[in-house]
Amino acid sequence: MPKASYIVLGIVLVALLFVGATNQGGLIREILPGSEDAAEGEGQGAEEEGEGGEEAGTDEPVPERQCPARVRMDTSRVAGSLPTAPVLETLPTGGQHYLLEGPDARALSIAFTRDVFADCAKHVVVAESSDLWVLAIASRLAAFYGGPLLVNAPGEAELPSEAASETTAQEGGEAGQSGGGASLGATTSALPPPQIHPDVVAEFQRLDPDTAIVIGSRETANELLALMLASDESDKASDSEVVLFPSNGNRSDVASVAGYAASLMAIEDPLYLPRRSGPATPVRVMEAISAGRSLFPAPSLTTTAAEGSVRIDAATDPAVADPAKALANLAEGEGPQWLVAADQPAVAVLAIPAVTAAGGNLLYVDPDDLRASPLPTINVLTGPPHPWRLIGQMPQDADWQLAVLANGQQLPGGGYVLFPSRRIVAVYGHTNTDALGVLGEQGPAEGVARASSIARGYDADGIPVITAFEIIATLASSAPGSDGNYSLRTAIADLRPWIETAEQSGMYVILDLQPGRGDFLTQAQEYEELLLEPHVGLALDPEWRLKPDQFHLEQIGSVDAAEVNQVVDWLAQLVRENNLPQKLLMVHQFSHEMITNRSEIRTTPELAVMIHMDGQGRSDLKFNTYDEITRGALDNGWWWGWKNFYDEDFPTLTAEETLTVRPVPYVVSYQ
Repeated sequence: MPKASYIVLGIVLVALLFVGATNQGGLIREILPGSEDAAEGEGQGAEEEGEGGEEAGTDEPVPERQCPARVRMDTSRVAGSLPTAPVLETLPTGGQHYLLEGPDARALSIAFTRDVFADCAKHVVVAESSDLWVLAIASRLAAFYGGPLLVNAPGEAELPSEAASETTAQEGGEAGQSGGGASLGATTSALPPPQIHPDVVAEFQRLDPDTAIVIGSRETANELLALMLASDESDKASDSEVVLFPSNGNRSDVASVAGYAASLMAIEDPLYLPRRSGPATPVRVMEAISAGRSLFPAPSLTTTAAEGSVRIDAATDPAVADPAKALANLAEGEGPQWLVAADQPAVAVLAIPAVTAAGGNLLYVDPDDLRASPLPTINVLTGPPHPWRLIGQMPQDADWQLAVLANGQQLPGGGYVLFPSRRIVAVYGHTNTDALGVLGEQGPAEGVARASSIARGYDADGIPVITAFEIIATLASSAPGSDGNYSLRTAIADLRPWIETAEQSGMYVILDLQPGRGDFLTQAQEYEELLLEPHVGLALDPEWRLKPDQFHLEQIGSVDAAEVNQVVDWLAQLVRENNLPQKLLMVHQFSHEMITNRSEIRTTPELAVMIHMDGQGRSDLKFNTYDEITRGALDNGWWWGWKNFYDEDFPTLTAEETLTVRPVPYVVSYQ
């Protein structure tokens, strides 16, 4: 971008004023806006070459201090001394977790520096604002110099939630060319100079930097310079320098800080921060690092854009529309996977200097369930165990969820959690006869094409569709059989070709149980080896669950929630112990009497428990039955399914008609 553009944007390149020299040679270099020596400032920044170049103004190269970043893997180290300090926990999966009990930016920044910058740091950036844009610019500076970012924000330095950031952004309006931006946790009035927190002082002394870059007050700059001059290394102290970007914590300072940072890095190619602060902000920081650009507040869309500037439309900007995908697209190479909840953008920004120094990828994950993270993130994480580095608040089951990801067995269609990211459309029946549904009218290979044909139109509401075989594994029988249970088992060998074909075709398989006078758990356990497959789920059919004195077709069977919960517990344990993706447990129902004490059916994270309305007949009656079955149960945590019959329904509903039922069905079967 031409230099004139910075002036139009209100971001003036800076002069370097030497205002604090001491008799030992240390100084404070204060960068101020509006100087006539802007070009000199730019040149000075270029000579510094923050990532290992020669010292400015010298004829001979000065030997570089070696401060390599390395990720410590201590197992029980407390990072920080505050009550809210992060504790670095080692996970069973081989990774570690920055467990932050309170949203304290200062404590978290110290945790990163202690973990990654284990010995020293040549350059340290200190920020005295919790404004997300200021933190983003400070983070970019720290990454440029290969050093840490320490936050010495006033008060509790709390990191606001995503909801808070959106509210403040709306109150603040669009970022104008004067540099306004959404303020996250920072007041818009002038703040008194903060005292340097003892933890920040201790960490600064441990790092023993040559240069400190302060976005904040002169008082802090003076204190840090004094700490540097007190170093035992007198030869280093003579070159000690503090670069001060004066800032009072105002939103109006953001554009100036951005200009200061650009001049210090001598980068004229800007990358604009999102107009509304939020999850896209860390994406922009990572993009700027990757492309060698500086960060600036976005121009207002309500004003004429300056020459060379970029108009940014939040509605179409990929970083704003899908920040998790945008971050995943930047992932490359091996190394630690730094995982941060998608609703904690400030935490992600604070992590970026450590991520850059230690290597690896910064990724957004689902704050409630790591397995439910966006598919681009999942695809980066899937595979052999990585050195996980979880940051901030994470799900209670994070260690197990990571083990599932490390196992790498994804569901058909991708990911590890079934719904709501897909809809299953299944052909139902028995493998050995065409009398019980469309599945048995052809073999496995032809069944794939049949299911695909039936599934057309079921993605009309935007939910991706995968097809499935719903196979009657145990069949209700008129004869008691050798065990007296009036239920015939289908041999595992007969089911294998269907299961293998489904796996090769990206399909799901549902094994349907009709136990007669037996019980569901016993029959489910007989098919354990098939249920260990990640694409195989289970269905229970209470219509064919008889009491000891009942017979099929003379009575409609039923099951109590207690028996269903036996299957829930066993199947959930099978999933957890084998680190499988979430598994479907479907319970058929077309009358209240079929499931007694239904409200007691438990849900677990290992299973997607579903009530599947499989009634038949007139469409208006089916809709009424569905209303009755679902009424009062929408908060039970169950998913809902529907069955269409070719011969028994009149008419057989189309995909468009089926999708009108509410709650929306996530499994639709055809018999």
